[in-house]
This record gives sequence, C-alpha cells and structure tokens, in this order.
Amino acid sequence: MRKSPGWAEVTYLRRAARFQAREYLLLIVFALLEGQYGFALEIVEAASEFAGVALFRDCRTEILRELKAEKRKVPMIYLKQKIDKLFSRFA
Repeated sequence: MRKSPGWAEVTYLRRAARFQAREYLLLIVFALLEGQYGFALEIVEAASEFAGVALFRDCRTEILRELKAEKRKVPMIYLKQKIDKLFSRFA
C-alpha cells in the first residue's frame, strides 16, 4: 500500500472589498513572504486606488524591481533543467 501524508499546508490570501491602509500593507507583506509578487502587485494597485499613500508607490516600485530580477532567472532555470535531463541518462 502506498504511503501518503495525512496533512497539508495551505495558505489562502484574498482581498476583501475595502481595507484600511494598514490591512493592505499586511496583506502585501504576507504575499511577499510567500513569493507571490504578482498578487502583491495586484494588492498595491487596489490599495493605491483606495488610499493614495506614498508608501504604496514605493512598494509598487520594489515589487516591479523584484519581478524583473525573477525574470532574469528563468533562462538559467530552463538551462539547468535541460542539463540535468541530459546527464540523467548517464546515471
């Protein structure tokens, strides 16, 4: 009989209709901790419409910078996968 885990870790982040600036910032922090940069950017956009705080503009700039850095990693990850696949035939 195959073993399977009896537990699962689930993180569910959602955006309600209206938050105050503090709740938006907390949701952005949790999204960034989970590596969900696209979701964090979506929250920043919603928050900047609701509360025009300059901190949200700074958050948006940093999230976009992080997304650009992640985009540069994609070719290297793809190359590593291909190399691993190539050498796995010899193992």
